[in-house]
Amino acid sequence: MHGLPKRSALARARRRVWRATAAASIAVLGIAGAGVANAHTTVLVEVDGVSRPVSAWDNSVMGVLRAANVSLGQYDQVDPSPGAKVSAWDTIVVSRAREVRIHTKDGPKKIWTTAKSIDDILGEVRQDAYIPAQRSMPRELVDPIAPAGTPVIVKADGEQTTVVLERTFDVARVLERAGIDVSAIDRVHLRHAPNGDIQLIVERVTRGTVTKTEEVDYEVIEEETDELAQGKRSVETEGVMGERTIVRYQQSIDGELIVDSEISNEITTEPVNEVVLVGTADPDELAARLRSQGQYVDAVGDPIPMGTYSGADPRGIGQRMVAERGWGDDQFGCLLTLWDRESHWNPYAHNASSGAYGIPQSLPGSKMASAGADWQTNPETQIRWGLGYIANRYGTPCGALGHSNSVGWY
Repeated sequence: MHGLPKRSALARARRRVWRATAAASIAVLGIAGAGVANAHTTVLVEVDGVSRPVSAWDNSVMGVLRAANVSLGQYDQVDPSPGAKVSAWDTIVVSRAREVRIHTKDGPKKIWTTAKSIDDILGEVRQDAYIPAQRSMPRELVDPIAPAGTPVIVKADGEQTTVVLERTFDVARVLERAGIDVSAIDRVHLRHAPNGDIQLIVERVTRGTVTKTEEVDYEVIEEETDELAQGKRSVETEGVMGERTIVRYQQSIDGELIVDSEISNEITTEPVNEVVLVGTADPDELAARLRSQGQYVDAVGDPIPMGTYSGADPRGIGQRMVAERGWGDDQFGCLLTLWDRESHWNPYAHNASSGAYGIPQSLPGSKMASAGADWQTNPETQIRWGLGYIANRYGTPCGALGHSNSVGWY
């Protein structure tokens, strides 16, 4: 019975050792836990203006970003620098870079920037750069122009005015305040002035097709005929100019032509070639042949008057026919002067050297047959033909007289 107390004492001694060991272990673990707690850091990570707390065992900037699953692009910016250390509740700011299209004098180009407004973007590049102003995109997709309250110089149609931004997204409102209407194809862009002012530039654009016509020359074709004596010429068919139609696409910016492209180029009216008869007949033989056919001709085959005209004064007939065409007294005055010079209004007038005949001195006289079979003797027939010839070739008697005054014939 006396051995039992000895075992109990030994057991108590062993429990004391275990408790001491356990206590020592707990102390060691407590020290280690304190060290781990000090290495685990919580900081704020802000990405493009959105912040959230992030806890990490690595208190370097890159360590925190890895814990936050935030990776950096080539042009992204981070503050503090990636290798810096941070303390609890410090803030790491990440600014995402994006590709922006700008325009310079050398043409469009793309840049990477972290700027958040058009004003800031323009401030990072050369002063001759500009950015097209977006007027119709949803607001959440549009870069702000600049902070509200920023003055904007608006230039359009050779004038300028200043409008203060009411909101950061204000292109349409700025144009409205400046009293400027823009079409869907007008160009509107933002740029920096040399003094740093932000400008809203409106360039007027016009585009569409332009049609113009050009005359096409006719050819003169000579045809030999034995109906005319050698050395004589007669226009059988009057030449008529043709017409070419050219259609071009053009685009202008503020009146300056920047695109000019031909769409079509074709002859829309064919010219009528002039046919000139060239005499080949021996004059004596021609005269003999025509006389054998019952025609009254001179020695070279030109027709001669048949009988003597004794009717009414042709001038009175001419005045009436001029009025019937709707021409005034001034036109009849020009006709009087013209045909006094040509034939003295004699229906039998004959130019032996040229072959011209009658009051209007038709060359040859047989052309007047289109106005009547009695063209050789009837002044009214001659006048009708002569007025038609003048109208078709010169428009009016005064036009014919002007040509005669200039070159000696009409």
